[in-house]
Amino acid sequence: MELRKEAKLLTMLSYKRPHESDTESDFVNKYIITPYGARAELLGPMRNVVITVGEGSTTLFSCHTDTVHYKSGFQEVQFDANIGHAYKNDGECLGADNTTGVWLMLEMIDAGVPGTYVFHRGEERGGIGSTWIANNKKDWLRRFKRAVAFDRKGEDSVISSQRGRACCSQDFAKALAAKLGPEWKPDPTGTFTDTANYTTLIPECTNLSIGYYDQHTKDEMQNIDFALALRDLIISIDWESLPTVREAKEEPWSRPYGGHAGFMHGFPHGCGKDDKDDAEDWGRSAFDDWKKRNNFKVVPPTNQPKKTADELFEDEYDNWSESDLVTLPLSEISKACKHDPVFAAVKIVELADAVQLKRTNCKELAEMVVEMELEVEDLNDRLTELQKEHDELRQQHEALGRKRQLNLPFFGRSQKGFRR
Repeated sequence: MELRKEAKLLTMLSYKRPHESDTESDFVNKYIITPYGARAELLGPMRNVVITVGEGSTTLFSCHTDTVHYKSGFQEVQFDANIGHAYKNDGECLGADNTTGVWLMLEMIDAGVPGTYVFHRGEERGGIGSTWIANNKKDWLRRFKRAVAFDRKGEDSVISSQRGRACCSQDFAKALAAKLGPEWKPDPTGTFTDTANYTTLIPECTNLSIGYYDQHTKDEMQNIDFALALRDLIISIDWESLPTVREAKEEPWSRPYGGHAGFMHGFPHGCGKDDKDDAEDWGRSAFDDWKKRNNFKVVPPTNQPKKTADELFEDEYDNWSESDLVTLPLSEISKACKHDPVFAAVKIVELADAVQLKRTNCKELAEMVVEMELEVEDLNDRLTELQKEHDELRQQHEALGRKRQLNLPFFGRSQKGFRR
């Protein structure tokens, strides 16, 4: 039995599934829609898949079916039985984020664990599947007392905060951690998964570690042994017995959240779609505090040679440096990313954040991408606007004889998407 489950997970990992790719569609049909037939309901234009087990459960389980691979297709997955880990050697991510979450939920469905299971689409493109549900199925979501995602790195986190805001109560997080084992603990450092979009409608929302590491990078790996053990734990938990303490509402900011991960999910430096001008009220003081705690320093500019757009285009993304993005004009960066305008927008906003361009422009551009309405003409218009502001700020920086030290872990990988 264990060998069969292990083999299924490894086979599922062989699918490279960019959002709305043919491989993602094949994956969803093979593993979710076809096996469960009429039980599988398609929800919304993004075709989120919903499967309900039992009646009367107030628990929503969450995962997502897309990965951050650049191209669709299949990949060869390596498995080291001695250490129980799956990995790859081809310079691309593994895609355990979130293949393992999908596999775990299928195991729970097969085991008859009561609940509503939502296989979200487009999480890696800004949570667009869950955003549609949050905007259009509010009454449906309010039926649930808890939303549990299986989409967190590591092996011991019960996420209690996402995007810098509380997503569940400490009572809930501690109670769930106690059911999972002594090493598990509440973790307030979550960034984003789909349950973050439900916090104003569902009281207790969280995200659980599922045993992957270095997600979205060529070094990504999955602890298969951990996934098998976690599977046994989560099918034995009485999810309905967990406490409901938190009120479903908009929470205040508890810590800085932003940079690259914030943008991809529609919230550059805390500027969410429902937060209006949070950056003006919250961003400055919180960002100053963050700089102190993280030893953020101003350093002289480097003398690294500039690259052309063509040279950047030929580079793997993980070979890009901070210097490339600071010194190269925004229009050249967009040319380097011309095969993917959305990804070009990500680079632009990262650069804009680095030199602190006007946040309103970043927010508008982020919303365009999240709503999947970005077109090349729109991008070019926005590039012209951002280019002018960027050049003005760069001249100011050079006049002062300094530039900011960048801290962008995003560049340490070759696929689209962001660290969770």
